[in-house]
Amino acid sequence: MDAAAREADTPAMRRVFFIVSILVVSVAGAMIVKPGLRTKWYFSADRAWTTHWPFPRGNGIVRDLKPLIRPTEPAWVTVEPSVTMLLDPDDYVSNEILRKGTWERESWAAIRPQLTGDAVRRCRRHARAVSSGCDG
Repeated sequence: MDAAAREADTPAMRRVFFIVSILVVSVAGAMIVKPGLRTKWYFSADRAWTTHWPFPRGNGIVRDLKPLIRPTEPAWVTVEPSVTMLLDPDDYVSNEILRKGTWERESWAAIRPQLTGDAVRRCRRHARAVSSGCDG
């Protein structure tokens, strides 16, 4: 590679580096400011990675980053259409829902007929008020 080609390539590389840096800082900033977003991102990245990674080696690389990312804050996650739950990654059942992206189909089939149109909204208001589950 001659000097002219290197000089022509430098501004393009600086632009790419600048754009990537802005993206990394934006994502990191959002994860610091909104810990629930960090939790949602971690578990969705883990699901996508383990689902689509084609080789047995390297399948758990996102899980290896868990101590660095620390997805420890509860997050509001849409589990089913029009069903949003406050999921705590320290709770076993919530962690399974976050990891799998869905809850047991049979359980939803049993619960869905009992939910009215505003039951989810009432539960969400109640959970925000007391930071626990919904009991009515």
